[in-house]
Amino acid sequence: MKYHIIYKPGDVVSYTTNYTKAQTPDQIIDPDFMLHQPDTQVVTWELNDLPLTQKFITNYKSTIQDYIANPTNELNYAYDLYNQPTEEPALRSRKVMNDIIDKFNNLEWGWFKIEDKFRLDTENINNVKIKELNILHDIFENNLPILIEKHSKGEVSSSDMEIWYLNFQTINMMVHYNEKLHNFVGKDNEECRKKLASLHPHYFTALKMDYTSMSRGFGVDQSHNKDPFYSVPMEPEDYKDFTYQKPKGWLELDFGTVGKDLLSCSWTDDIELIRKGAVSQQLFHHPWVAFGWVHFENDIHHTNNLDNEYLKWLEDNNVGSYIDLEDPKFTPGRHMLGQCSNLDIDNPRDFINQVINKTPKIAGIILTDDDNKSIL
Repeated sequence: MKYHIIYKPGDVVSYTTNYTKAQTPDQIIDPDFMLHQPDTQVVTWELNDLPLTQKFITNYKSTIQDYIANPTNELNYAYDLYNQPTEEPALRSRKVMNDIIDKFNNLEWGWFKIEDKFRLDTENINNVKIKELNILHDIFENNLPILIEKHSKGEVSSSDMEIWYLNFQTINMMVHYNEKLHNFVGKDNEECRKKLASLHPHYFTALKMDYTSMSRGFGVDQSHNKDPFYSVPMEPEDYKDFTYQKPKGWLELDFGTVGKDLLSCSWTDDIELIRKGAVSQQLFHHPWVAFGWVHFENDIHHTNNLDNEYLKWLEDNNVGSYIDLEDPKFTPGRHMLGQCSNLDIDNPRDFINQVINKTPKIAGIILTDDDNKSIL
């Protein structure tokens, strides 16, 4: 079984979600059409036979079949891009964050205020404010469900809902983008710049089939979905193959969860979230993926460097006294779906040079059999 992503020329942004409208029901199941569109490049992953991968395939097929049966429903490709931080974009993202904070604080229907101390520093790249970023992430995680509920009760209009759902998503993206700078803080701005200059490029993508129907309501948070597909509760055995050791060109089941899991808390040293019992493990799986290429070996997130860092952090912070580390849902990492099979790419720089520089926009996805024939 193969998973294909089609890329085309276009504009993308790194600080909020990008959207592409999906093809028509007859096109989206036609490999000849999907894989041979003009001016596109295709990246292909060979899927493995692990049990949760089989559930992913079934979920993908069920979602597409429902879209075919209900063509008035809306299907989009929603994707978030995560690349290495550099000074100018990072400072610009902080200004966007502060602007969103100001706008929300001035809303007539806003239900809370964000204090000025959580505004980010738009002048000094070395002032990351990691504790404030962690709290901003908490604010996003805790209040996005309230926003959705207020919309469902008619307290927030659909137009405001669309604007502020995207703004909340943007807060989440920019928190993660700026968190990466935590590992490159120096004694001053100049030292931080030197550390950033030595940073290898990376390019990680989270890609969702954003399927909205009358039974699901608004947006990509579909945990309330009553259908037996699209948003499926995780079972204890589903965590069996979770890992943070990733192959060279990895495709994984997307986290698809608002908030931070235990592994993410370790990278940002967010022990306070654990003490509060607010860690968010993956409890649902969707027909969503994330993908990238293995980091360079001297990067803190390279697979060779993860074991000691993670286990030492658990021990140093006595994490086992707050949560049951034997619970399957706390198995660290993600479920690997497969590995890139059609491109000779060793690292993110190769991917950027071969694919992103020419065709940065995602035009579509399709799942086929091993001979590139339809599975539907």
